[in-house]
Amino acid sequence: MNLSFVGFDLDGTLVNTLEDLHYATNYALSQQGLPQITLEQTRQFVGNGVVLLLKRASGSDDPALVDRLHQGFNTYYADHCTDHVKPYPGVPEAVALLKQAGVKVAVLTNKPNEFVSKILSACFPQDSFDAMLGQTNRFPTKPNPESLHYLMEQLQVPKDAKCVYAGDSDVDIKTARNAGLISISCTWGFRSKEELIPLYPDYFAETGAELEEVLRKLL
Repeated sequence: MNLSFVGFDLDGTLVNTLEDLHYATNYALSQQGLPQITLEQTRQFVGNGVVLLLKRASGSDDPALVDRLHQGFNTYYADHCTDHVKPYPGVPEAVALLKQAGVKVAVLTNKPNEFVSKILSACFPQDSFDAMLGQTNRFPTKPNPESLHYLMEQLQVPKDAKCVYAGDSDVDIKTARNAGLISISCTWGFRSKEELIPLYPDYFAETGAELEEVLRKLL
């Protein structure tokens, strides 16, 4: 069976957004008089959406505080989300391989939806992706598979087709599994291979070149 669809996570998978996320988080914290966090802490806190990132960074679940932090984060990030962003080496080539093979390619991320296209446009050629979706009020966040199934339906991917979801975190492996897709775990992102081994993804890719090799095998 030929490969029909590949979905990608964004942060830590397609592009390195860590620095800009870090600066936006610390800006939000500073606006509320809270202590700054380290880059490594930011790395560990990302993956489940901005709200949870800010709760982890502040150590607080207080709704009013988290709302103010969220506003501060969005204010900063809207102007700076592409300051330091760059695609991981070899990843654009892997995406291009899929497009040349006629595979439907989409991006699904827990990042707020309003930032997704801006970041992708800064890092990839136009028309690299057939669909993209960030966090909205319409769907639960990953690892709930509802948004992934929605993208597949929008692209008219048959339910019994051979499909893949690739990402760098435990959330992404769970998303693929919950959706019934093949999982590829990309270890160059925000989680180490050692952290991901216990989740038993179907494939590991440690570089963009390895990702391309895995995808060639699945075509």
